Amino acid sequence: MSDNNNKNFDNDLNAKTQVINNNRVREEINDLEATKQINSGEINKILSENGKNIADNIKALDSNNQRSIDEEIEDSIKKMVAEETSVARAYMDLGKTESLKYQPDIKLVDDVDDTKIINPDDTVVVPEDKKKKLDKKTKYTIIAIAATVVILLAVIISVAIINNNSTKKSYSYNYDKGMEYYNDGDYSKATSYLKTASLTSKGKTNLELKMALYECYYKLEDYDSAIETLKDILSYDDEYDKAITALAKLYAKLEDGESLTELINTYKDTSMKKYIESYIVNAPTANKEAGEYDEDIELTLESSDSDTTIYYTVDGSEPTTKSTQYDGTAIKISTGTTTIKAIAVDNIGVVSDTFSAEYILVYGKPDAPDISPSSGTYAQGQVFSITNIPEGATAYYTLDGSTPTTSSTVYTDEVELPVGNIVVSAIIVSEHEQTSSVTKRNYVISASASYTRAECLSFLQDKLVNKGVLTSSTKLANGNAADFSYVSNTQVDSISMYIFKLIDKQTSQVIGTYGVSINYGTVYIISGSEGSYSSSVL
Repeated sequence: MSDNNNKNFDNDLNAKTQVINNNRVREEINDLEATKQINSGEINKILSENGKNIADNIKALDSNNQRSIDEEIEDSIKKMVAEETSVARAYMDLGKTESLKYQPDIKLVDDVDDTKIINPDDTVVVPEDKKKKLDKKTKYTIIAIAATVVILLAVIISVAIINNNSTKKSYSYNYDKGMEYYNDGDYSKATSYLKTASLTSKGKTNLELKMALYECYYKLEDYDSAIETLKDILSYDDEYDKAITALAKLYAKLEDGESLTELINTYKDTSMKKYIESYIVNAPTANKEAGEYDEDIELTLESSDSDTTIYYTVDGSEPTTKSTQYDGTAIKISTGTTTIKAIAVDNIGVVSDTFSAEYILVYGKPDAPDISPSSGTYAQGQVFSITNIPEGATAYYTLDGSTPTTSSTVYTDEVELPVGNIVVSAIIVSEHEQTSSVTKRNYVISASASYTRAECLSFLQDKLVNKGVLTSSTKLANGNAADFSYVSNTQVDSISMYIFKLIDKQTSQVIGTYGVSINYGTVYIISGSEGSYSSSVL
């Protein structure tokens, strides 16, 4: 061979030598040599085989879990595109090769045993006499086929990737992975998978799955997400007891009294009450029932729960923690209609139901005055008295028969009636300014002759026996002898009297000082000293 020929041979060899990695390419070359065209059945066969290889690779990789599926798919795409490109180039090279000269260090196709798989490290060269030049139409056909193969392979790979992504988003995949991590105590990883699973159509109604997701958030101290998950569960089943119990417990842990109160109000009147009952704060109670009263009320409030604070209003408005705080002092209700409302609030802010009571004060009129003695004729010196004045009330009277008012004379003690025909009229006015009806008595008081000192002493002794001071006219109730000492004849409170002192003879002790009206024989108790005596009827 000449140098030029050898040089041409080397150039052609470098340009046209194609590395072929398997017997399939050799078979395709032989087929092309015979037919110079490739039919569509062969393309479909190639694609089918490649697609099956991809599926097998994906399945194996997913089970082994050594590398991500996307990475393995990417490697498969590169490998298959390279293989198919090699095949297409080999086809085209058949039409370009003019002549090849044998080189002893190169293995030719004819030297390879058909039953033996060529080592990938061997170089295979198609000899000149085995190649035939392709016409232009065939070349274009080969190029089109190669392009089509690449495109279809890309489509297959894309479908595989989509299917893989769909798998990653599936309920079963994420549920299984999430529960696996959950059972292993890896709550962070479990959260990601369980959340994805919970967003699927099947996962949305799997409340046990969502409870597991809640527990993951709780363990991770992501309490906001934990609360939202429990609320989501209750949006599907508002009587899901596990979620109600967990939500109440979490609100209590976070001392979120407002939210816990809202939860209690939602379920307190339902069959779910037992799951929140331990957190309920009882409403306050009062010492007086609502209703009508004819006297002032002193109202006290109390709570049956410990560590609570009571807030109240007296105008019927709803109480809050900004209302008046009850400090244990009685609330005085004294006029008209008063509506008391109160709440109890525990130490984390859970609010009770509202206590509400309406108190109506309707003050009745006092009873009419009870005046004694009854109407009649009496001797000079007779007195009258009013005996039924309620505490806080005031009695008023007149002696001329006119109707008394709050401007009339105030009754404070027995009143001696003057001589003549006297009409006593009296009323009682309560502390709430309610006025009784009028009571009247008609007295005829006649003047009498003067009594002697002895007669007056006898009147005194009889009165003291009647009052139990004496057992007889000469003996004290203690058994000692009694002695009366005359003091004087004097005017006391404009009444002429004989003044006497009662003395215990054994002890010389003065038991009392008494006065007897000279004109009427009325007995009085005398207080003060001579010259400034005052009297009251005995």
